[in-house]
Amino acid sequence: MIKGRNLCIDIGNTSTKVLVFEKDEVILRKNVKSLDLKLIELFIRKYQPERSMICSVTKTPASVRKYLQKKTAYLDLTVNLRFPVKVNYATPESLGLDRLAGIVGASKLFKGKSVLVIDLGTCIKYDFLSKSNSYEGGSISPGLHMRLSALHHYTDKLPLMKPENYKGFIGQSTKTSILTGVQIGILAEMEGFIARYKKSFGSLKIILSGGDAARFEGQLKIPIFAAPDLVCIGLNEIINFNA
Repeated sequence: MIKGRNLCIDIGNTSTKVLVFEKDEVILRKNVKSLDLKLIELFIRKYQPERSMICSVTKTPASVRKYLQKKTAYLDLTVNLRFPVKVNYATPESLGLDRLAGIVGASKLFKGKSVLVIDLGTCIKYDFLSKSNSYEGGSISPGLHMRLSALHHYTDKLPLMKPENYKGFIGQSTKTSILTGVQIGILAEMEGFIARYKKSFGSLKIILSGGDAARFEGQLKIPIFAAPDLVCIGLNEIINFNA
């Protein structure tokens, strides 16, 4: 059995999650705007993790990486590691490692089940894990803020809108037409993908993660599982699998 604590860091485009695990129990959960070396030093001193791993969709600060290499058994997240899932992806070298970490997290939460992970972040990522524990790939589409920004950027007159909890279906102004087009459009897209996967693979679990998951989870008319820490759960599993 793996002993000791693992420090798992998920660096996204807009925020960073820092979790410390003792076995499967989360003993620290912190969301920060950006990764700060002084903050990491504080976590290391207070929680004394033995191992660490970073998953980043942006550039990781070199100072943080060097410090973790010095103070912990730091493991680089690459496709050359061993994973507790089979990866059936044609070009694994181009696969976003956040997607793979999320799938590993899904396999931990729902062993022996087919799972569709929907990550609602800067992009919307759909990733499918078969009940035989095989990652089969998925899809990527523009996220909520990217869609709103594109409507403004690529037209002369449409305003830049911020997301709102607008419940209507038919927009009766430019503002509400944009909100329904983008937000109801995302809902319809998710429902369409879910229906296709169910038609092809039967019963499956649906996991929502990412920064915009909370905005949509109550609007889907099907059972879903919200997992905001999914990537870090996957990192913890990958560390233990390679320890």
